[in-house]
Amino acid sequence: MQQVALKEQKAALELQRNILDEQKASLEKQQQEMDKAMQEQEKISKNGFFIIADNSRDDNSNDELDANLLYLVDGKDMTKEEMSNIDSKNFESMDVVEDAEMMKKYGDKAKGKDGVIVIKLKKENKK
Repeated sequence: MQQVALKEQKAALELQRNILDEQKASLEKQQQEMDKAMQEQEKISKNGFFIIADNSRDDNSNDELDANLLYLVDGKDMTKEEMSNIDSKNFESMDVVEDAEMMKKYGDKAKGKDGVIVIKLKKENKK
């Protein structure tokens, strides 16, 4: 009888251990995701850019979204890489334009784009 009780206790402890292992794995995964998000936030803080991303998509699709934006700085087309060299402290204004308004304002430049990021630099920082 005692052996049966001990086996039952051992099985219950094993079940609890498995549950705790699963919880630990889940917490470790959450921690990794938080660490990754913090690293991304640090990159954004260094550049001074706000990245508009659709978190319902997988990780790579936000890169595709960024690649399909038109960046205009003082009316000049720029790449995302060129944008990263501009300190956001030098921005006088920044607007996001999309849909019909985007096509009306920017015509062929905006054709096939998901949106336009329009930045106006402070006069003393224009190149």
